[in-house]
Amino acid sequence: MSVESVGESERAQMLNYLRIANKEVGLVINFRNAKIEFERLVR
Repeated sequence: MSVESVGESERAQMLNYLRIANKEVGLVINFRNAKIEFERLVR
């Protein structure tokens, strides 16, 4: 999914994926803009 910017719903979705997969760290990456936007999330 490509969105204009990474928002709270994308962060919440990643944290849910981390919980379900029993993982500690995940990356949310947005390729939509000319400059790649990313965030590292830790649960």
